[in-house]
Amino acid sequence: PKAPAIAERSTGRTMGYHADLMAEINAINRKDQDAFAIGSHSKASKARAAIRSEVVPVKNAEGKIVNDDNLIRSKINPAKVAKLKPAFRKPQDHGTVNAASSS
Repeated sequence: PKAPAIAERSTGRTMGYHADLMAEINAINRKDQDAFAIGSHSKASKARAAIRSEVVPVKNAEGKIVNDDNLIRSKINPAKVAKLKPAFRKPQDHGTVNAASSS
C-alpha cells in the first residue's frame, strides 16, 4: 500500500509549514509559541487528572489497554523546549514550529 500524503492538496505544503507561515504573517515569535505550548500541556495535564475517573479504558487492535493520552506532557522543561529545532521550515526561513508546539 502507498503511504498517505501529509501535504495539503491545493498547496502541496504540510500543516506544519502553514503553521510557520501563519506565525510569520501574524508576527507570533518562537518564544510566545513555546510558552503557549507549555501552558497548553500544563492545562491538559490538570484536566486529565480532574477527569481520570471518567475515562473508560479500551483495548486497541494489538490487545493493549489504552486509558491515557500519551501526547500530553505533564512535565515540560522550558529550557529543553527552547532548544528544539524547527520541524517544518529552517530558522532562516522563519521556521518556529517545533515538536512541542506542533503536537
